[in-house]
Amino acid sequence: MNHNSNGNICLTTRIPNNDPALFPFQFVYETLPGNLKFPSTHSHFGVYLVTEGHGSVSAKNKKLVLKPGDLFFILAGTSYTITDISNLKYIYISFVGQNIPQMLAEYGIRDDVERFCGYGELIDQWFTALGLCNDNNLPTLTKGLLYYALALLPASMNTGTPDSIDNDVVSQICSLIDHSYGNSTLSLEYVCHLFNYHPNYISRRFREIMDCSFTDYLTNIRISHAKELLVNTELPIQTIASGIGYRNALYFSRIFRQKTGMPPTQFRKTGKPGR
Repeated sequence: MNHNSNGNICLTTRIPNNDPALFPFQFVYETLPGNLKFPSTHSHFGVYLVTEGHGSVSAKNKKLVLKPGDLFFILAGTSYTITDISNLKYIYISFVGQNIPQMLAEYGIRDDVERFCGYGELIDQWFTALGLCNDNNLPTLTKGLLYYALALLPASMNTGTPDSIDNDVVSQICSLIDHSYGNSTLSLEYVCHLFNYHPNYISRRFREIMDCSFTDYLTNIRISHAKELLVNTELPIQTIASGIGYRNALYFSRIFRQKTGMPPTQFRKTGKPGR
């Protein structure tokens, strides 16, 4: 699918609501929000992923600037307005269900509109899903997208002691690294922006809890997966480097040698186990 397409796509399922807990029923690629009538109010919930351009979303006295990779939620019954539109395009999922406000609150989504930055990695995934979506699979497919997006959000920090909260944040960051090590933009600054913490604070807490730096943890995870790929596949070094988050194969080789004492090509010949 061409991401720069100017044609709106609006998919709505005709399948009856068979899940009172969470039922996504609409999947839309909105390319012309300037043509919509605002303020707008819906009886359903919505999760939106900005794919390109810029704009702002407002509800009550809250106004949030939107840019590519931003994920924002609008609660049911909210009167909202999208303004300052500059080639703004986004994909959204409309959903209903019981106890959704409580579920969203666990992820810090309590106001009428909430925004989370740094989710550009979801754009290709959502476009791919949009191309595969049809009337029969829309609820299942979009439910998976919604749960995956929620899983990447920082959990609510309103309960627990400071130590338990910090432990939870570090645990979430480790989980993010474990599952997203192939993202070449993954860095301490990226993660701190995602979780809304200062890099110096997270760096200190990460070392205290994990007994290593953020960078060392990320590098060790990447090198561990590189070892497995070197031993168990015949993929080129460049492909392996790219797959674990390194844009430059020479840089990957240098880091690999620092960690293992030998270059990737020699490690592959030794046939050592991956971990």
